[in-house]
Amino acid sequence: MAKSFFSDTELATGQETMSDVLIAWGNEVVKALKKSLDDKTSDNTSGELEQSIVVLPINYLGQKWQLQFKAADYWKFINKGVQGAGKNTAIDGSKARKSYSNKAPSSPFKYTNKKPGVNFSSITGGSLRQWAYNKGLNPYAVRESIFRRGIKPTFFFDSVVNKSLKEDLIERLEKVGAKEVEITLSKEFK
Repeated sequence: MAKSFFSDTELATGQETMSDVLIAWGNEVVKALKKSLDDKTSDNTSGELEQSIVVLPINYLGQKWQLQFKAADYWKFINKGVQGAGKNTAIDGSKARKSYSNKAPSSPFKYTNKKPGVNFSSITGGSLRQWAYNKGLNPYAVRESIFRRGIKPTFFFDSVVNKSLKEDLIERLEKVGAKEVEITLSKEFK
């Protein structure tokens, strides 16, 4: 059942309106996501993911407000990690196997048979080769490690977007007169 909202002018109490609350809250969420990402990732990254996190302009659609966030497509892999493909049969065909520790055993994402590209990788958001060189590493060895061991989750998003964040938004909206609040997270942010 859809919940009703009133127009900005009907909800104005004092100086703050519904859109003021949404804009301020959205900007705070973006700032918190960027700080969380910065705190949980290593130095010498391109910073592309951090720069891609933005709040889009707020829309008023009839009786509903729409607040959207945008980030580079690979944010989910950095947040939840990626399971590695694991064991590998020896190159010479012998029965010897090498075991690899999986960095993200509970991730919903997994490498199976396709290795990340060296010139472009959705995981790093750009050139895996450049990232490896910035770290002083061999890009082909990094690719093999990522494929076999996976990518460790950072939970930069999960640590920010949680129940208390939603409750904070509801509380703020109620202060400006919202009688009923319905928050729907897009499939992208679940």
